[in-house]
Amino acid sequence: MVRVYRLHKIQRDRDEYRWVMDLIEEVKAEEAANPWTLAQLHAENDELVRYGAAQARKMGITSSDVNRLIHEYRQRRKAESRSR
Repeated sequence: MVRVYRLHKIQRDRDEYRWVMDLIEEVKAEEAANPWTLAQLHAENDELVRYGAAQARKMGITSSDVNRLIHEYRQRRKAESRSR
């Protein structure tokens, strides 16, 4: 059963990697066909900043929490990767 699980996990990871790479290629092709202007890039960045700030407010995250949260997240990821 462990062998079956490992094979399944390997295939799932390959499929996920392939999906991500296909998505990246799709975005590159779209960008090549329809490049954004500098004004569009700035507008998109502003929208993302507003969205991120709204999400942080909903979660009660302040700027003073950011470094701690990043450190905790990286520690969890590191521990998870060691346990695999």
